[in-house]
Amino acid sequence: MGKWRIADDLFAPHKEIDMVYTGPEPWKMVNQANSLIRQYFEISGTRWTQKDVRWDITDVVRTFFTEVDFKREEDGFTNLLINVRYQGKQHAETKQGTVRMIMYAQLQTDFEYGNPLVKLAILIYLNYFYKARRIAMLKRNEERMNMTLNDLRTAFNLPEKISR
Repeated sequence: MGKWRIADDLFAPHKEIDMVYTGPEPWKMVNQANSLIRQYFEISGTRWTQKDVRWDITDVVRTFFTEVDFKREEDGFTNLLINVRYQGKQHAETKQGTVRMIMYAQLQTDFEYGNPLVKLAILIYLNYFYKARRIAMLKRNEERMNMTLNDLRTAFNLPEKISR
């Protein structure tokens, strides 16, 4: 069986968003960012995973790293995948520190076909029926991401300009 994948980056023409927060309790920023993403994208508790959490507690300034994956089903063919990596450090007593947040989001559509006739039917479906729906999905998810980033900027006094 053949497989056909269409992938669109949500932050195109850039691949990812890179933000740096400096201030009190950077780990709180990590948790609030994850909550905002879940809230705006309506992601249930079973559709996100914190793949990796590392803390180095051997020093007064404690470094940490975590990676979180979110998955949202848009329809029977399409999934929104969001990957967020956080790397930071936090002082043990004062709780002051920095965290760098790198976010990547992609809309993936997968079709499976068994013969050339099914492949032709999928191509016709994509060009005449699915194209407008996919554009609407991209716009809706871009709006959700902008709301998430605006709330993060407001809550943690991040700069208006985010490097992409």
